Amino acid sequence: MKKNKCGICLKVKGKRLCKLQNKTFICPRCCAEIRHADCEGCRYYTQAEQYALEKKNKSEQKKFIAKIDPEIDNEVEKALAYVEKGAVAQGETILSKLIKDHPELYTVQYGMGTLQAMKGNYKESIVYFDKCLEIFPYFTEAWFNRGSSYQHLLDMAGTIKSFQKVVQLGDPKEDFVQSSKEFLEEISASVAKESGLSLDKYLESDDMFNNAFALLQNHEYEKAIIGFNKVLRLNNNH
Repeated sequence: MKKNKCGICLKVKGKRLCKLQNKTFICPRCCAEIRHADCEGCRYYTQAEQYALEKKNKSEQKKFIAKIDPEIDNEVEKALAYVEKGAVAQGETILSKLIKDHPELYTVQYGMGTLQAMKGNYKESIVYFDKCLEIFPYFTEAWFNRGSSYQHLLDMAGTIKSFQKVVQLGDPKEDFVQSSKEFLEEISASVAKESGLSLDKYLESDDMFNNAFALLQNHEYEKAIIGFNKVLRLNNNH
């Protein structure tokens, strides 16, 4: 099927439906260039505003710089299309070159993470998703795929934290956002029934246990015992 060109630059594939451009699909670069206050309500505008606010309010922390290259994005899509059709080697060859030449692009890290997840290498996929989100922390699709990888690894805390980000940042109308919300509602009811804990308390308990276990492995036994006792108190109080 012929790819629809961006309605503004007419050079690359249009991926974002722009209401202000008579519901024409435009590319990410043009979306960023023409974005203004009238775009309020669009999820891309919202993500950009959140991104700008994060940079303004936390200027002393690490800056998040999300470079965009539509041509590279198209290469990532082409590679993943090969993988979906079963031509894994072809897709992996493209992504391996991209990750070597353009590791600074979050879409490339996302593509490699998605490839590893599709191959069943879930631990490896999370490494790439984390790099992607370090570059651009508002990429909801990466949060969702990260959560799915954690789910395959039976890491409930990692799954919950990732899907919470999807619901927090994503468009409620998107299918993957709705499915993340439904998952969180179901797991919240299950956790409350079995332990009496809220999801936040469950995650707090899990973090405390992991920290105590790490202390135990480092032979810091007294600190580990204190940590495990905190976990017990948290669970016994509910």
